[in-house]
Amino acid sequence: MARQVQHQRKRYLEAQALRWERTVFGRYETRLFGVTYELEKRVKNLKDETPDTGWYLYSKNVAGGFFGEFMAATLMAAIDEASEAVYAADLRAEGYEPKADA
Repeated sequence: MARQVQHQRKRYLEAQALRWERTVFGRYETRLFGVTYELEKRVKNLKDETPDTGWYLYSKNVAGGFFGEFMAATLMAAIDEASEAVYAADLRAEGYEPKADA
């Protein structure tokens, strides 16, 4: 379940150990395995194929990621859904290698 967290005067939204930071109004970002993910609030617009008003997930720096996938209509539900989707996809940026077990 998503919750608000404050650390060193910054406020975050956190779900499943991912901290989503507000970058500008209507956008939140997080990073995992060298990939940046962004949640963006979009309004229904049939001209640009936005079917519903709500929060959409995008990924940067990786091929085959998310591009405008609808998460939820409300922010906290979208944070939960996006965190699950990010972990399930397990995308890794080019050059990112997990540390070898000792």
